[in-house]
Amino acid sequence: MQIRKKLFLYATYRKLFLSYFLLLSISIGVVCTALYMFFSANSVREVAGVSQSMLRQTSYVANIVNQQVYEVGNHLLNNPDIVTGMFNPEIDYLQEYRVVHALTDVQAGYPFLNFIGIYNGYTERYINNKGVSRQAEAELLDQASSSSETAYSSLYPRTFEDPVTGEREQVFTFVLKPGFNSYLPKKGAIVININESYIQELVQQIRSNRGDFIVITDDAGSILMQSDSESPLVNVDSESYLNRMLTSKSTSGSYTISMAHEKYLVSYVKSEELNWSFVSVNRYKDLLSNLGRLRSIVLTIALAMFLAGVAAAIWLANNMYAPLDKLLRKLNSIHAVGGYEARQKVNEYSLLGEAFQDIADQISSISPALQIAKKSHLLNYFKGSQIDLANRYLEPLKGPDFLAIVLKIDRFAVFSHIHSEQSQSLIRFAICNIAQELTGMETIVIAADEIGILGKLDSPIFPSELQTRLQEVQRHVEKLFKITVSIGIGTIVHTDIEIRDSYEKAKEALLNRFFAGAGRIFYGEDDEEPTAGIRYPSAIEKVLVESIRASRDEIAAKEIDTLAVYVSELPYDQALICLNQLVITMYRNFAIIPACKSEANGLMELATSLTLYETLEEVISELMRICIAISEAIRVNSKGRQAEIIEEIKAYIDQNYSRPDLSLDFIADQVQLTPGHLGKMFKAHSRLSFSDYLKNIRLEKAKELLLETDDSVNTISERIGIFNTTYFYTIFKKKYGVSPAQYRSEALTSRLKSPGEKADISES
Repeated sequence: MQIRKKLFLYATYRKLFLSYFLLLSISIGVVCTALYMFFSANSVREVAGVSQSMLRQTSYVANIVNQQVYEVGNHLLNNPDIVTGMFNPEIDYLQEYRVVHALTDVQAGYPFLNFIGIYNGYTERYINNKGVSRQAEAELLDQASSSSETAYSSLYPRTFEDPVTGEREQVFTFVLKPGFNSYLPKKGAIVININESYIQELVQQIRSNRGDFIVITDDAGSILMQSDSESPLVNVDSESYLNRMLTSKSTSGSYTISMAHEKYLVSYVKSEELNWSFVSVNRYKDLLSNLGRLRSIVLTIALAMFLAGVAAAIWLANNMYAPLDKLLRKLNSIHAVGGYEARQKVNEYSLLGEAFQDIADQISSISPALQIAKKSHLLNYFKGSQIDLANRYLEPLKGPDFLAIVLKIDRFAVFSHIHSEQSQSLIRFAICNIAQELTGMETIVIAADEIGILGKLDSPIFPSELQTRLQEVQRHVEKLFKITVSIGIGTIVHTDIEIRDSYEKAKEALLNRFFAGAGRIFYGEDDEEPTAGIRYPSAIEKVLVESIRASRDEIAAKEIDTLAVYVSELPYDQALICLNQLVITMYRNFAIIPACKSEANGLMELATSLTLYETLEEVISELMRICIAISEAIRVNSKGRQAEIIEEIKAYIDQNYSRPDLSLDFIADQVQLTPGHLGKMFKAHSRLSFSDYLKNIRLEKAKELLLETDDSVNTISERIGIFNTTYFYTIFKKKYGVSPAQYRSEALTSRLKSPGEKADISES
């Protein structure tokens, strides 16, 4: 009753009990299953060994039968009448009668023989003591005659019809060819027929009592004999259970198969003398009849172990739960396991959590707010507040010298995007702990991306080991949180009132992160003389704007790199002013170009957000991206306009090709471009130079005039705008392979041969 109450009411006790119970149950199941599989596997191996032993005996009996067949054949060959009847080239009925008597005498000594016959290949006579005709045995004799004579004996399992009773009988027919020996003629054979029932009886005598299904096959897998004609395996494709045996190189073995949703054990032995394979097929449930008893024993043992496991689980749960029960009794006797007042389900850990929370609340309520006051006190020094709220709790800071250090989280925009507010707070808290542990100084979170460290020094000299400790802080933060922090170190001050000045110097030092990059340590310096007025890089601006207008990206990139070098030498505030003015000027230049107005808007966005960029490298990278985008927009727009100009020029050439003054300079002047630039643009779009394109147009027009007019070649040359006839002859022949006169002559000849068709000469 007590155990039932524990299981029902107490969650932790129930989990303990179920854990031990499941562990013991699984262990018992695994052990019993392993034992069952082990014993069943051993039983199968033993049965397979017995089957192979039986098959070896069967193989031995078959070898004896084969030897008896050879003995019968030798006996027949020693009989002169039989040898004469087998090789006599002429038909001799009296001789055949003596042969039949001799065959009958021999068969009398071998009761397993059905009948014996000889075949004379010269006379094609088949003599036997059964009265079977040559026509009835034609298929066998033809097969024996056509088979290779490289073997003395051939076996044919077959069915023949008894000529007397008309019944069909199963026999194993051995055909012996005496001609296999070199001293006897080739045309002759001895046919010995053995009753299949004889071999069946031998197999049945050796067969085990398990009801093995015995199969005898040849090398090709053809079934020679089956022990049980009523077995369901008779009608099953032999390849389904003999294939592994046929492909195996081992002379004996066993394996399991599944057929018709039943499992079978197949054992085999191969006879090297007969080239036969003896196969035994047994159903698992027939073989392993003792497995049912084994299964019952295993289940009984498993049940006993299961009951013992339940008792063990209860004992273990009680012992493991005892300390927790004692603790609950001390904290809350009503809900303890021994308390009878419990009437509802209880979660022990929830009770413990509530109890400890009550204790923690009590401790928190009586604990003075010294830590909060201390942090507030420290923050007041950094922020410069003149009101020290912690004076009532803390003594004033003591120490001859002080040093303010600021840790700045790099790439804070990415940091705040990746982490939630809660995660950010935890990481800042962790960084404070790391810094305080490694430096031994007090830390405080000043802003979302800023952590302050206040060091109290014993002398006005910067501690030599402090830089190493700060580098350790950077390494630990990067390793743990995959972020970097830049560190600014202020100047050493002598009073706590000057701590704010040291803090401001540390923040000024961090401005150098804009030029040097993130993850470094920067040192604040005392006030220096004011720097000279800013000198704006107007030359860089001019070249940069022109290179972008001309889509010269390489020049633009070079000028931006020069700008980065120039700006990096300026103070932070002057660098921002310089960059802001440059970006706004570029915006004014490109915002008026319709093709790149949207890209130019990026310049204005960059100008308004310069202070948000942490490093100069980020600003230069964004400026480079925007400039390349504007250059690409101008280039795309320019390509479209260039295509229109080239098409207009081609149309003008097609209409004015006959003008002798038509040239690249003339066209360039018309479209207000330099000849060199127009020539490059024309070739880029047309794949031909201007002069080649004009020459091709003129020559095509000359071909038409030669065929359609009777004008002289000189006149035609002038009509197409070429007044140098010799030059016209030269370029015409170079292009078409014939002179203008030859072209006209060949074209006219072709027209005469093919009236109504327009003649033309192909280009060579």
